[in-house]
Amino acid sequence: DIKRFYIEKSSKLELKYNNYNKILFVGRLIRWKGVQCLIRSMQIILKTLPKTKLLILGDGPEKRRLERIVTEFGMSKNIDFFGEISLTELKKYYTLADVFVIPSIVIDGHTEGLGVVTIEAMACKTPVVGTNVGGIPDVIINNYNGFLVPPESPKKLANKILDLLQDEELKSVFSKNGRLTVEKKFTWDKVSDQF
Repeated sequence: DIKRFYIEKSSKLELKYNNYNKILFVGRLIRWKGVQCLIRSMQIILKTLPKTKLLILGDGPEKRRLERIVTEFGMSKNIDFFGEISLTELKKYYTLADVFVIPSIVIDGHTEGLGVVTIEAMACKTPVVGTNVGGIPDVIINNYNGFLVPPESPKKLANKILDLLQDEELKSVFSKNGRLTVEKKFTWDKVSDQF
């Protein structure tokens, strides 16, 4: 329901993250979501853009392990964990983010389904980067409304995130095309018509 994902800014959040590039992950913290790979890519991103924050929204069995990795890598100041939040708050984070990332991998045949969070981010006009697994390529069209990268490739993931963070024009194109994709393919009206 794209009416639920209108652009809603939060001055409180804006103020807190004002001077940072903001990367967002939303999802359950389980192994095949690939968050560890995204954390590794942050090591590369911070060398080029040290004023960058990764915001991780969601909970799950991997949370403690991921928090330990962040501490071991010395990136606690650049990576914030939020746990689960309400849809009302979630919209504010989508809108706040400069880039939304869905870094899923394949483990024992398990991987991402459609990736509804990617559709939600696009509905909020947030540029996206995702891995080329599961249902993610059904949403992200490479170089049109986002970037697709191979799974478990922290360097390639970091490079595409950096491309977006450093190119306002590209961000604008992906934002516009992402919203159009949602309007044309993923609204309840469109899906029910197709059904």
